[in-house]
Order: sequence, then C-alpha cells, then structure tokens
Amino acid sequence: MLYGLLLPLSTALVSTALVSTALADDGGALRFDEVVQLALAEGAQAHIVQAVAAADVAASREEAAWQGNPELSAEVSPDEATVLLAVPVDFGVFARSGAAALEVDAAELRAAAGRAAVAAAAGAAYLDAVRATQLSALAADAENVAERLQLVVDARLGAGELGLSEHALLRAEAADALDVALSRRRDADAASRRLGVLIGRGSAVQVGDWPDLAVPEALPEAEYLARAPSVLAADLEARAALKSLHAAELSRIPALSLTGGWGLSGHVGPVYGAALTLPLFAPGGARVAGARALADGREAESALVQLDAGAALTEARAELEIATRVAVAWQIPGLHDALDAAARRYSAGESALGAYVQERDLALSALEHAVEAQWRLQRARLALWELAGACPVENAR
Repeated sequence: MLYGLLLPLSTALVSTALVSTALADDGGALRFDEVVQLALAEGAQAHIVQAVAAADVAASREEAAWQGNPELSAEVSPDEATVLLAVPVDFGVFARSGAAALEVDAAELRAAAGRAAVAAAAGAAYLDAVRATQLSALAADAENVAERLQLVVDARLGAGELGLSEHALLRAEAADALDVALSRRRDADAASRRLGVLIGRGSAVQVGDWPDLAVPEALPEAEYLARAPSVLAADLEARAALKSLHAAELSRIPALSLTGGWGLSGHVGPVYGAALTLPLFAPGGARVAGARALADGREAESALVQLDAGAALTEARAELEIATRVAVAWQIPGLHDALDAAARRYSAGESALGAYVQERDLALSALEHAVEAQWRLQRARLALWELAGACPVENAR
C-alpha cells in the first residue's frame, strides 16, 4: 500500500477562524470601525449627503427671504423735483420664515439619516467582503485537500490499487474544487473593490475579522418612532407644507407698496404715498391649489413613513432574533476538522468514494453555513442601527 505517500492533510485545511485572525493581525487589513469612519470622512456618498443637505437649507432660506427690494427713484419736472423710496409690503414673510425653519430642521435630520445610511452601506460592504473572503478561504482549503488527495490516488492507480473510473471521478472532484476556488476568489476580490469604492479608494482593500457589533437600545416602538430621524423629518416637512400653504394664501392679498420721499424743489418737504395692486385676474389661485395639494401629500407621506418605520422595526427585530439563534446553532466544535478527517479516512482506505464525497460535501456545506450565519447576524444588527438613524461606530463623524 502506498498510503505513506500521503502528505499531511491536516496542514492543508486552514480554518476560516485562523484565516480571519491572520488578516486581522496584518497591518494592512481594515477593521469595521475604520471602514465606517473612512466612508464618512472620505467617501463620495458622504460628501453628496452633505452637499444635498446644504442645498436644501439654502433653498429653504431663499424661499423665506423678503419678496421684493426697496426701489429708489427720482422724478424731475420743470416745476419740481422729488426723490422717492418705495418699499413693498410682504404679508407672507412670517409664514414662509416659519416653513423655512421647519424645512431646515428637516434637512438636518435627513442629513443625519443619510450619514447613518452611508455608515450602514460601508458596514454592509465590509461584512460582505469578510463573508466573501472567508468563503474563498474555504474553497481554497477544499482545493488544497483535493490536490493533495490526488497525489495519493495517482500513486494508487499506478500500483493497481485503484480503478480507472474511481480515479477519473476524483480528478473531476479536484477540477470542480478548482472551479469553485477561482470563482470564490473572484467574488472576494469584487467585494473588496466595492468596499474600496465606498471608502474613497480606487482599489481593493483587505478586511479583518467579523466585528462584534452591539445592538441598539431596544426602545418601545412609540419611543423609537419619536426619535427616528426619517419619521421626524417627514413630520417637519408636513408641518412646513402647511405653513407654506398659509403663505400662499396670504400672497393672494393685493400687493401693497408704501412710498416716501422728499420734494427738492417746487413743493419742498416730505412726500407720502401708497400703491395697491388690483387683483382683477385673481392671481395666486393656482399657487394656493398647488400648495394645498403639496400639504395633503406631505401629511399622507408622513403617516406612511411612520407606518413603514414601525413595520421595518418589527421585521428587523424578528430577523435579529432568528439570526442570533441560527448563529449560536452553527457554533459547532470540531467543524473545521471535518473536511480533513473525511479525506484522511478515504486515503487510508477506511471509506469508499461515495462515503467520502458525501462527507466532503456535508463538511463544506456546514462550514459555509457557519460563515453565512455569522454574516446574517452582523447584517441584522447593522440594519437596526440604520433604522435608528445612528452610526454603529462611536465617535464617527
């Protein structure tokens, strides 16, 4: 028997835990908190969120500005000369200012929610990259085991101890392992590049191990909704729309302009006057109708956002409970040795080809499920942070 030619298969299988630890110890590997901080500080999406918020604030303040500037004029005739200053009266300025203040607050809340979404997107990309990296490591381990086992079966075939058909099937198994390993490596590279884009880098980045994400404070639903930035912003926008409607209604009042000046010749002294627009064509009617429709829409949208946030919270908490139980169930001692043990038994003649293939597939499936369970758990925790409009990393700006 040529079993002595078998290289130590135990050295071929490197568990995902060891791979992750090596990555985390590498100075070039990024941690979860570093990725989130980089995305908020250097990522393009964070700058877009900030720019959109600044534009919304500027637009709101522009809308609240006094409509019309004072007009200085001079009238000269053979008999007299007068300097006049006309000041338009803006009846809707206070209503528009109130609407603008609410819209500015809403824009700031939208920006906070946007930054939380940026942090969540970067965090999710990190988790995806860790998942892809660990699945790639598993596939590489399986390929390594298949290659080393191939040395043994080649020798057994040459010694007449193995049939040609069984040898062909094992070569097919090795080819399939290579296919999977290369595809998983490609997926890992793609996930790392995607993460690099989100943190403002043009190349793939190396990631460390799974983070130990905390779970946001489990508030009652009513209190949660009272704090959620998206819900608060929608309510502020609905209230701002009502004030804008009031401003539109005030704009239908005939425009009034007050005039004051001084006669320089002829009649020397103060001059007073006023001008009132005659609303013969009922201007502003369409503006009021549009403002009323917008106010109705914003009110409905606010109610919808609140209902949607409550439903999303319920779903996210249910997913977290399931993901937690599944992750605990997949914490199985000795799982990472199963693939190596199956190969050793077959190479020693203790199991048939069919039994080996079945054990190998079960071991790989179990190892992949353990990775998927950890990914699902961390994604479930991250989703709760995003729903709360908060950053999962302390001191991230």
